[in-house]
Amino acid sequence: MLLVQLSHLGIGQVDFGDVLIETDFETLDDMFASVGSGDRDVGDVVDAVLNAGVASFGEQLSLPLIEDATDADAAIVGLGDLNYEISSCCQPVPGDSIAGALGPADIVAIHRQDCLQGMLEEFNASPIKLSWRGTIQRTFPVNIAVTAVDRQGLLYDLCGTLLSENTNVRSVDVEEQQTKVVIRMTIEVVGLNRLLRTLDRMARVSNVLTARRING
Repeated sequence: MLLVQLSHLGIGQVDFGDVLIETDFETLDDMFASVGSGDRDVGDVVDAVLNAGVASFGEQLSLPLIEDATDADAAIVGLGDLNYEISSCCQPVPGDSIAGALGPADIVAIHRQDCLQGMLEEFNASPIKLSWRGTIQRTFPVNIAVTAVDRQGLLYDLCGTLLSENTNVRSVDVEEQQTKVVIRMTIEVVGLNRLLRTLDRMARVSNVLTARRING
């Protein structure tokens, strides 16, 4: 039986055998791979974990709140003098609820509170309650996926939408699936509201079926 001890976070134990049964996966590796590829919505897996008795990462915990960062340009409030890195697994942006995990070399990994990796893989670290600074003068990378019925000019129109939103594109990958295409992009956004607006506009482009945020 798969059990993970999370007592040092005040959560108790999680029977991941039950989680796998509820989510119809044979192994944890299969579950993580499916979530990471975007084939399975992370919310479904999080719900299964919550049903098994885990509070969401950074919630319902007695987390320490460190004094505000002394660097006025820092994006995160509550780090003190600690360095941090934005986790590539969930790619939080301003507007997302976040929590941090203090790891090796006193570097805090910043996760979304609903991040599966933050909940299940960072449990050996010390959790820290965090928030975004009110004004942040920078952009953050986010992975998105657009599924559409292929047509001439589709990518041009999608990039035109991003251009009109003043959204920089770091990378583009196109996968053909018979009559459909899946276009995966890494874009830069200033926050959650801009991301949601951009995805909504991309979803309105002709032939687009879905436009969504995906895990890193």
